[in-house]
Amino acid sequence: MGIKKIDGKAAIKWLVILALALVCALIPTSDLYTVEMKIFLVITVVAILMLAFGLFDNPLVPSLVMIVGFTQLTDLNTAAGGFGKDAPWICISVMLLISVMNKTNLLKRLSYALSIICGGTYFGICLGFYIIGLICTFFGNNMCLALCALAFGMIKALELEDSRASAGIMFAAFNGITEGAILIMDPVFPTFQMGMAAEVVEGVDTTFGYGTYFVNNIAWIPFFVIFFIISVLMFKPKKDEVTKLSGGKAFFKEEKAKLGPMSSDEKKITVILLVLLVYLITNNWHGLGFLPGFLVAVIACFIPGIKVADKTDVRNINFAFPIFMVACIGIGSVATAVGLPEMLSTVMQPVLSGMSKVGFLAMVYIIIWILNIFMTPMAIYASMVAPLCVIGISIGFTSVWPIVMTIVFGAMNLFLPHENNSALYMYGLGVTKLKDFVKLFMVKSILSFGWLFVMIASWSAMGLM
Repeated sequence: MGIKKIDGKAAIKWLVILALALVCALIPTSDLYTVEMKIFLVITVVAILMLAFGLFDNPLVPSLVMIVGFTQLTDLNTAAGGFGKDAPWICISVMLLISVMNKTNLLKRLSYALSIICGGTYFGICLGFYIIGLICTFFGNNMCLALCALAFGMIKALELEDSRASAGIMFAAFNGITEGAILIMDPVFPTFQMGMAAEVVEGVDTTFGYGTYFVNNIAWIPFFVIFFIISVLMFKPKKDEVTKLSGGKAFFKEEKAKLGPMSSDEKKITVILLVLLVYLITNNWHGLGFLPGFLVAVIACFIPGIKVADKTDVRNINFAFPIFMVACIGIGSVATAVGLPEMLSTVMQPVLSGMSKVGFLAMVYIIIWILNIFMTPMAIYASMVAPLCVIGISIGFTSVWPIVMTIVFGAMNLFLPHENNSALYMYGLGVTKLKDFVKLFMVKSILSFGWLFVMIASWSAMGLM
């Protein structure tokens, strides 16, 4: 057996990983930067770069590196605590439901109908999902999971996997609902952050309506329109790229007609999905959470008399992505366990205290964006909102609104999918490439930083600075 030729590109990637790991390991420790933080940084950098460089066919190995590595810093319950979160199990449930739907014509039927409504074009479908996302915001940001599942189903039915269009459609759905949260207001989204600010600053109003929320953030609207157009154009199918989208509205009408009447299994699955949809929409009222609804829907598919699922559907699930979600959730948990938030808060205070208001908000955005790589948004809000608001008021801010919203927007702008549960779930469905994710959200992060100065001007005009 001959010696296999070494892949030069892969070798360079491994050398880069080793070099950066060595750099992290050589940073001297102190009372603030402890040995535990150093080990955490090395493990996280190595695992994230393994994923970013695409060294493995799926994210299982980088996930195990993180989970096993983190057990050297904390207990297994913390390192693998993501198994106790909803996101991995919802991801598994969606994959199984999509597999069940894919055995019938239901996915095609639904996708063709939506494509016809949206004009049968790539741009129309993206716009349709973006608008649906904005509407879903009224029912809570967790509706992002359901909307991404719908986009995933359409991508599968139209056989767009691994295409530019699949990324454009999925990102349109995701951005619609996440951007809607900062414009329209998830019913409970701002209350936690404002509550943290109210603990340290007197007179902070934690109860405000949709009108106040919308008006205070209205200057974001032009940015979101601009970014939607950029994202759609960025992943527009090439002229020589032939897909089912190439045929336009007429093609979808013709294909839909070929499907004929609904089968018995399609009707059963439709009833299950409609009940699930009603359950998800009413979650803000019954408060049971999303996971029970998905689990009941999955179980219903196996019940005798319904029986639209079998063991092949379980085999079709790619379990590497849910495990990756667990590992990424562990990044935030372990960062908190080793004291990263407290260390950063101590370092930031003297740097930020002497800044102007504009410089302060610009630096807050950058700090939060960097922190988001290593901590979950909720961990950032819990540890950063109060101290940053105290510093902001001390340098002359009359309201905490610009400070809190800058923190929120910094945490909403991403570099990698692990930084946000909804983004992690979207990426975990497996129809978007990591390089596409990084490219789009780096563009968004840079544009958002520039637009922050427009927001500062708007908040100043409103007397919020």
